[in-house]
Amino acid sequence: MTISKTHLIQIEWEGPYHLIDLVSLTNEEYDNGVYQIYGKHPTYGSDVLLYIGKADYQTLGKRISQEDWLNTNDSNNTKIYIGRLHGPVIPSEEQWSKEIDLAE
Repeated sequence: MTISKTHLIQIEWEGPYHLIDLVSLTNEEYDNGVYQIYGKHPTYGSDVLLYIGKADYQTLGKRISQEDWLNTNDSNNTKIYIGRLHGPVIPSEEQWSKEIDLAE
């Protein structure tokens, strides 16, 4: 008999943000986590999940801007949801990084 452990990761989601809002997500102590990008897809239509990513050891604003979403054909309608780790204690930087990896 195999016993598996459940690891609970609490994430507080915010959004949607638009690409021009990313400049506000640069607080190095607070703006880390995972994100989802929604937009237009040629097969599946508009407002669909395009990408899931993480911002670890850099801010969400910096990480998302590195991916060049502004040059998509529908960048005005791209929506970004950000998720920050949430819970009863503040984890160490190493634990924070592990949790972000697991969540992604």
